[in-house]
Amino acid sequence: MRLRTNLVYLVVGTIVPLVGLASVLGWLLVNRENDAFRQGAINRNRAFMTAVDAALRGHISTLQALASASSLESDDFQVFRNDAVRALNAQSDWQNIILAKPDGTQLVNAVRQGGEAMTATSDVKSFRKVVDEKTPGIGDISFREYSGKYGIAVRVPAMQHGKLAFVLTAVIDPEQFARLIRDQHLPNGWVSGLVDASGHYIARIPWRSNADMASANYLEAVSQSREGWYRGVTVEGLRTFTAHKTSDFTNWSVGVGIPEEEVNSGAVRAGRVMAAGTLVTLALALGFAYWMGRRISIPIAELADAARALGNNPRTVIPGERSIKEVRELNQALIEASEAIREREILSEREQQALKAADRAKDEFLAMLGHELRNPLAAITTSSEVLRLASSDQSITNQAHEVIERQTKQMTRLVEDLLDISRFTRGSVTLKKAPFDLGRLAGGVVDTWERSGRVQYGRISFNSDQVWVDADRGRVEQVLANLLDNAVKFSEGDQPVNVRVKRD
Repeated sequence: MRLRTNLVYLVVGTIVPLVGLASVLGWLLVNRENDAFRQGAINRNRAFMTAVDAALRGHISTLQALASASSLESDDFQVFRNDAVRALNAQSDWQNIILAKPDGTQLVNAVRQGGEAMTATSDVKSFRKVVDEKTPGIGDISFREYSGKYGIAVRVPAMQHGKLAFVLTAVIDPEQFARLIRDQHLPNGWVSGLVDASGHYIARIPWRSNADMASANYLEAVSQSREGWYRGVTVEGLRTFTAHKTSDFTNWSVGVGIPEEEVNSGAVRAGRVMAAGTLVTLALALGFAYWMGRRISIPIAELADAARALGNNPRTVIPGERSIKEVRELNQALIEASEAIREREILSEREQQALKAADRAKDEFLAMLGHELRNPLAAITTSSEVLRLASSDQSITNQAHEVIERQTKQMTRLVEDLLDISRFTRGSVTLKKAPFDLGRLAGGVVDTWERSGRVQYGRISFNSDQVWVDADRGRVEQVLANLLDNAVKFSEGDQPVNVRVKRD
């Protein structure tokens, strides 16, 4: 797998958890915004329902004051009607005031003139509740035939001597509650409605007839809880989030519907911003990964090519300095490897040259050895022939013996030199070290040469200090003999040879 691919995986693996975290945070923020909508709508409903209940309690208080009129104590219904008409004129939201017996028979109707026939009591359910419980009651919205309008019956019991004598009713115009809704100044597109216990609209924005029922979604939500928040569809087909609240006093409910797109606008905006941010971030990250991958992989590829080339050409030029530390280190390592290879190449060349020189020296030595061996062999052969021809002449015989002895020693020395060279080559030379005076040893070598006749007396000039060394005496003596032999051999004529031993 290529380095750039790994970098892409690294970037994606880093961004995906961040995107997931951002998504969770965005979801939490959207939920918080939705909760703000929900709580705001619920608080609005609570305040509205409190105002509705307060208005109805005000109507009840006014009716109770009217029910305690003295004209009812004396059953003077004409006087009471006059009181009712004055009260009706004082209450702009009242449509009518009706006084009825507990059996439903109307005795007074403030909007009907004397002599007109009384209509039957409408909204029998709320009327019977007041009769049975002898407590104020509030009915649902219903159509009033005498006025041709919808109204709401607010009823109170009129007690005499501890018994229910009459039921006093004020018919309230639902427009009062429509004004309460309008006073909230709801944003455009929002829906709000006051619904009675039977599910009919009392007041609504946008307007709906009082004969219309609330939506099925709303009625189901209200039946399941006294207060809540749900997602549904209005009677117009508008998808909304709706908060609802049911009054414990009247069993009426109020709902505020907020368009779904408005509630979800925060989520949509957040989603779009997050998607755009994710795409931009991912694009930038992938671009950066591609750029960084090239920035890393190109010098590495160049170094790899250079490393492969080192095997064939140790003088390969390594690419220049790079800005990445690891690449610089790899670059430096290859440079050092290249230099090491070059040094080994130079060393190998020197070793080859040394081997060739050693081979030449060996050939020269063998040639010299052959020459050196031929000389004593020739002398020995000649001396042997002299012994054979002049066996009676003692002086000649002695001289021939001396030559043979001397040349034999020479050959022995040459053979020992060969053996020493072989031992040095195999690394099997054993040195027997011991302290001795180097000057005295050198003097002995010179004296032996002079006594053996290998050099004339007086030709060697010897001068020595006392120099003690710790070495192999025999090997050092052999070295001194070889040095003296070379000095004598390569000196012209009777040129004197100077031997000096002194402390450095």
